[in-house]
Amino acid sequence: MGNLREYILTPVKKELMKDLGSGEFGMVTNDSTIRVFNEAGTLANITGNLSITDKSDLDNSLIDLFYEWYATEEEGQPVKIGECLLSTTWVSIEKRGVVKVSKLPDYFYTFLNNHFKKEDRSFWRPIYFRQLSNN
Repeated sequence: MGNLREYILTPVKKELMKDLGSGEFGMVTNDSTIRVFNEAGTLANITGNLSITDKSDLDNSLIDLFYEWYATEEEGQPVKIGECLLSTTWVSIEKRGVVKVSKLPDYFYTFLNNHFKKEDRSFWRPIYFRQLSNN
């Protein structure tokens, strides 16, 4: 999950790491649900999809994500091995253990908004596809 998320954030990685590393801002997890459906073999190619859901409210710093993972063995069809719902909020760090919701930085808001359009009412909106391979 982390590799897929980091890959997708590559276009804003430097700015994001600067903000998150400053100690002034962070992202808190509101909710996380993981479901595992199948096992992946040692040599399986793992693919992943990440979508921003319609529960996201970028104006209020709420980012709601849906992950899916598939395993494909040699000469086989993809098999869904798991999925995850992850809800996070951008916050400012007031002091140790105390945070408050903060406006998303402009670069991050723009990046996310480019991949999430309210007029598109589909439940999942794919933003990227990444093949992660053990080979």
